[in-house]
Amino acid sequence: MMPFRVVARAPRWVEQWWTVAPEIGVYIGAGCVSTAVIAASAGRFRLEASRVAALPDGAVLPSPLESNIRRPDLVVERLKAALPAVRRRETAISLPDAAVRVAILELAHLPARRMEQEALFRHHLEQLFLNPLGRCRFACQRLPAGDAGSRERWLVAAIREEILEEYESVARAAGLQPSVVDLSAFHLFNLYEQRINAIRQSGGPGRRVLFMNLFDRNFTLIMADQSGPTLIRIKAFPGADGDADLITRILAEIDASLQLTDAAAAGEGPPIERFFVFTDRPLDELDGRMRDEYQVETTRLPSEDGAGVSVEGAGRDERQGAPPGAAEGSSTGTDRDDERRAVTMAVAAAVGCRG
Repeated sequence: MMPFRVVARAPRWVEQWWTVAPEIGVYIGAGCVSTAVIAASAGRFRLEASRVAALPDGAVLPSPLESNIRRPDLVVERLKAALPAVRRRETAISLPDAAVRVAILELAHLPARRMEQEALFRHHLEQLFLNPLGRCRFACQRLPAGDAGSRERWLVAAIREEILEEYESVARAAGLQPSVVDLSAFHLFNLYEQRINAIRQSGGPGRRVLFMNLFDRNFTLIMADQSGPTLIRIKAFPGADGDADLITRILAEIDASLQLTDAAAAGEGPPIERFFVFTDRPLDELDGRMRDEYQVETTRLPSEDGAGVSVEGAGRDERQGAPPGAAEGSSTGTDRDDERRAVTMAVAAAVGCRG
């Protein structure tokens, strides 16, 4: 159940296609759960209802190797309280990025049989991440060749079956029917793809954009050029680090990513056109540091989204009788901004999964 629509529609985790696109988007993360109900009309989307409920530390601990949902009863309770009244229950779910192993592989040939494909993916991912995958589900998407020449480029993800089942089971226990499951970074990238592509395609041959998801302790960097994603880097950045330390770590990861792609290109890679960042952390100095070190402008998301969905004012009516841990109507501007970003994560799940 993985749309991977960073470039085009692609297989999901299971061999099941929904006949009607889900109208409910759900984000389940380390710090909160959020929901959004979407209505589609004339190729655009309208946010009809949304809620956000906070989670205490330790309730969800994203990891590709260990149990993620440590307090399932509490997560189900908060998720039930955050669900607006709807008739249909088909749901698109955004997972924390750190729950999944993701890589872009260059392969001379992909076998035709699914079992052989998965064996090949497993071999490459276990070599890359130096950990056994265990019983897992794979999803893949073929990418444009780019500079790979005759080699095929594949976007591949693997999630342990028991971890996927944890997220799907709390959704089912809350009365939902999971039909699409994907990484939050991919849903966000798809939500904003019109804006990102406009910048990416206007920059001239080979110029790159960087997209970073730093929401809710995620750290995901997607580097893309005119042919599509060229690198995906997911790291665990837990805790509430101070701005200076966190910015230093972010810049170190960007440097490492650029070095990887430049080494693969046997020289200095093409320039960066724009840096897009989605975050709930202040990071006041990040924009200036990016400008100083890379001569690139930063665009903070959300400011206006490229999918025709406005999340301004979302949750105003829903705060009445707010669920446990939900943002209250008297919240500060910062709290409202954080709530708005959490709603955007759920919007991205519902909108970013569509072809």
